[in-house]
Amino acid sequence: MEPLRRQIANLYDVQRVENDRVLLPRKHGDDGWYGYSANEHLDVQRDIYLATFDRTDLEGLARDPWIQYLDGNNADYPVDALRSDLNDVQERVEGIRADQSIDYERTSDYPQRFNPARVESLVNLTMGGNHPGRSGNVLHSRLFYLDPAGDRVGLPDQVAALVDRITPDGVRVRLVNLDTANPRDVVVRAGAYGEHQFTKVDGEDAETNVIRVRLAPGSGGTLELGMRLFVNQPTAPKM
Repeated sequence: MEPLRRQIANLYDVQRVENDRVLLPRKHGDDGWYGYSANEHLDVQRDIYLATFDRTDLEGLARDPWIQYLDGNNADYPVDALRSDLNDVQERVEGIRADQSIDYERTSDYPQRFNPARVESLVNLTMGGNHPGRSGNVLHSRLFYLDPAGDRVGLPDQVAALVDRITPDGVRVRLVNLDTANPRDVVVRAGAYGEHQFTKVDGEDAETNVIRVRLAPGSGGTLELGMRLFVNQPTAPKM
């Protein structure tokens, strides 16, 4: 992580501030840094922080709404993020319906502007992970879910999850069954690939990387999970 941290520090050393926005350079040439933009590479900063819990030289995290929420300083973030994502989905679907382009005029990446999938906030808030982006990065997350009734990966239908705290040795998640008539089972895995290990569940010792939770109809609760990170051989998620 340290080469990445040093590069982030190099960029902030030559930052510019315009209209209260921090601008970082994207390029370097014979005349020095140029190509300034508002991209603070928060995805990289989050990865560094969540792996090390060291904020040295990670200046942008103070302005990151998800990190602010985990710090207890942005209580409205889950609702704000949901509303923003739903607005984005609506705008992109409207763009699809209004598109008048002709098929032979479209480039191969043309449909990307209309992609309605908005999952970054879901990865942050349900899995305690940093979205891997579109460059083929590996998903790093504290939690992963499997649906035993549906025999598939992901949260079961009518089950909601919210990670509201991440520490170097644990995570707190709230699970709710929105179905008021039927119970729901959800399997919670330690890490996207089972690479982590649970050490405690609500204060009780538990050496496992998978736990199964039954939620009564219309019920919910909070799980306090102790964890050790990157101690198991990663495996593909499956039922």
